[in-house]
Amino acid sequence: MKCTKCNATGVKNGKQANGKQRYFCKLCRSSFQRRYSSFAYDKKTNAKIHALLKESVGIRAIGRLLKISKTTVINRIKRMASKIDKSPGAGYD
Repeated sequence: MKCTKCNATGVKNGKQANGKQRYFCKLCRSSFQRRYSSFAYDKKTNAKIHALLKESVGIRAIGRLLKISKTTVINRIKRMASKIDKSPGAGYD
């Protein structure tokens, strides 16, 4: 099983409570599984949240539309906001 972060080979590392196999990457030391059942783990979720925020959709509505928790939506927004360059001259004068 290939690691989702560094593309190295992962080894088996126990099972989830729902019976799905977990894997561990020895190179980047991350734990992952082959397929997640939650929509929050989709790689395009952050882009979808960003697009919906630009359209002025509320947090609870985003959660309903993407079938994820409103807490997850808030945490993703905070994480995206922390990556914004706040230095002077970053385009916001």
